[in-house]
Amino acid sequence: MHSTACRDLRWHLFAVSIPFTTIISIVSPHAAIPFYATFTGVFFHVALASDPPYLANPYALVSRALARFLPAAFIAHFIWIYILRRPHSRAPKVSRTILYLGGLWVGALTNITLDTMIPINRLTSRDLAQQPGAKAALAIIVLLLIMLIIGQIHYLRLSGQLPTMLGVYSSLGTGLGLLAAIPGTSLRIHHYILALLLLPGCRVLTRPSLLYQGLLVGLFINGVARWGFAGIVETPGSLIGDGLYYSAVPAFEPPPAVTTENVTVFWPPIGDTTVAIVGVQKVGAVGVSVLINDVERYAGRGNGGGEFVFARRTSERAYVRMAWMVRGGGTLDYTRAGVVEKDGRWVDPPIGWS
Repeated sequence: MHSTACRDLRWHLFAVSIPFTTIISIVSPHAAIPFYATFTGVFFHVALASDPPYLANPYALVSRALARFLPAAFIAHFIWIYILRRPHSRAPKVSRTILYLGGLWVGALTNITLDTMIPINRLTSRDLAQQPGAKAALAIIVLLLIMLIIGQIHYLRLSGQLPTMLGVYSSLGTGLGLLAAIPGTSLRIHHYILALLLLPGCRVLTRPSLLYQGLLVGLFINGVARWGFAGIVETPGSLIGDGLYYSAVPAFEPPPAVTTENVTVFWPPIGDTTVAIVGVQKVGAVGVSVLINDVERYAGRGNGGGEFVFARRTSERAYVRMAWMVRGGGTLDYTRAGVVEKDGRWVDPPIGWS
């Protein structure tokens, strides 16, 4: 009996990638060889297999991976020279393999490891307020980071590097403060930037530092390979990206009229109501977009109430979503799906956004 279920072939690549990086880390006579080799191997593993960008053309995927790898490798070279060379050259191979390489894979596979455990998508006040459990998770993460930072300060003091690191982080803090003060933009600490900020504080030869180094280099790889070198300051619109606006959504009023041949979807008048706030700008609706089975079938302008009729297939359900349109042709958040059942019943959508 044949199974037609899809299989996630990404996991098969671990049978190649993990032995490759492990063997190089153990047998290499110089610490620089496993650093550059594992950085390259893990980068392309992420960019092409475990967490690739959403591109339909595989050749475009390879092109983007190569475009991002060159500047990432340049940065990795400076990470090695100024942060990792001394501790890695003195660390035992077994410890370096288990701690650094293990942390590297955990950080690089953050979409599989950390993202599944931490209910935080983006560190913006609006998103934290809307994501269930995000504030509690953030509080736990901050407390854990404080404990780890205190431990690193202790090791930096013992190694005599604390005065230098205090100067480095004072400069970084001043720079971040100046960037945050730029009007009309928001400071965005992407995880590849967070990794670069925290790595200098791990420049000591201890077992915890080897683990932190691997985790942070892995986060840097994942951030660049998946998302690219996103800006540290962004406009409110680009900060939202493909996330939710948490805008007002149209109501199905009156409920859709269902016959054996078609379905008529209604929506109320728009008026002058503000439906969303993007940054400091209030946004008003100018029309309505209607999705049928997640395909836009109607996009129209006008302040009055309206309707849209689509053909119905009695052999299958129809899922209907609506969203307000704004000037320029963009749309805000869609409703969750209302359902036209096979027997013609209409099921109102749950409260919330798609």
